[in-house]
Amino acid sequence: MAGNRTRLPITAVHNRIDIRNPNRTVGVKLLKGARAESITREGDEVVVKCDDGRQARASHVVLAIGMQGNLRRLEVPGDGLPGVQYGLDDPAAHTQEVIVVVGTGDAGIENALALAERNRVILLNRGEEFSRAKPQNAEAVQAAALAGRLEIRSHCRPTRVSPGTGGAGAGLQLQVRTLDREEVIACDRIVARLGAVAPRALVEGFGITFTGPTPDALPVLSERYESSV
Repeated sequence: MAGNRTRLPITAVHNRIDIRNPNRTVGVKLLKGARAESITREGDEVVVKCDDGRQARASHVVLAIGMQGNLRRLEVPGDGLPGVQYGLDDPAAHTQEVIVVVGTGDAGIENALALAERNRVILLNRGEEFSRAKPQNAEAVQAAALAGRLEIRSHCRPTRVSPGTGGAGAGLQLQVRTLDREEVIACDRIVARLGAVAPRALVEGFGITFTGPTPDALPVLSERYESSV
């Protein structure tokens, strides 16, 4: 975000802290546990106001908020039940489970391949191709399916998640729609890797405008990648 050239202290605003030694001196003032709520201009300064009342003043503000806090959900009934997850930290933590992976981009394919080493994996594909994945990932997952290491179900989309009835492989029941019928898949876990939604509402709340109304529209920036705020 644009500003003048006045030198002010560097302040990092974090709502989550995950660094090995948060107490070491690196020349940055760190506001721990802070969530930015607004960014406004006051004269020659840009003011970042946090949800707990604290403020950070600077000549420039760099937005590096990422998208991982806005992961796409299944958007079906039951998509928040225990056992439904939207990320995968450690595939090796799961063994001897029946796991449904939803999403055939790189993240979904890589998760499915890693989980298939110790589990029965069913990969759901809304279509038939793997156009969103890198060619090597698409080739790897199809080879794994041909070798019987995992199962791919094409033209298949989730419609509902329900608690299972108990017993092995039945912690959850995933209802899916195929081209011609409804099916129910009994499983222990659902890993949905559906990408992320850009935090557009938050960014627009800071006063930044976009080139259009579509989800893939970009912020209006100068040649130096600065906003007009």
